[in-house]
Amino acid sequence: MKRREPDREEGEPCLECKATVLNINAGRNNDMMRKCRRLSDYAEFIAQIRWKMDEGWSLEEATEISIKQCIDRGILADILTKHGTEVCRMILTEYDEQEEREYQRAEGRAEGRELGLAEGRELGLAEGIERGVNLSRLAQIQKKYAKGKSLDQMAEELEEEKEKLRPLYELAVKYPDRTAEELLELLEK
Repeated sequence: MKRREPDREEGEPCLECKATVLNINAGRNNDMMRKCRRLSDYAEFIAQIRWKMDEGWSLEEATEISIKQCIDRGILADILTKHGTEVCRMILTEYDEQEEREYQRAEGRAEGRELGLAEGRELGLAEGIERGVNLSRLAQIQKKYAKGKSLDQMAEELEEEKEKLRPLYELAVKYPDRTAEELLELLEK
């Protein structure tokens, strides 16, 4: 992220700052969280508050209960024991519900996009592999058919089940002048 002081009429800006923005919510940036216990504990504390609010608790109740539970579990216990009241006050004064909802929605959309892309890549890869295998089988079947081999012989030589090869074999017999690619397109329709 790059922020600049708004352009002024004279000369260059007085300040230019570059920052790397990291998601420090629970379950994100796990390598960093493992290296920094304090940050991991903070993420867990905030997650506790959010979960309680999702269950219908008010922000104040969720914060107070989360402080007590985190102290009991050793999460930020030293800070929350000494400064729990200040932490609670800070959270209550800094919290903007609308902003939080917008943030949660944006994070949900981003997570959904990530999952969708991952599933799409996985599905596309699996389909691509299957297509490649079928194309190779069709080419082999065409060559063996041109040599006068039967389906039984092909299944034995290719070490495949006869019934698995049958649809490919039938296409090769029905359309002997077509390429393996053209036969595959017919098979996929």
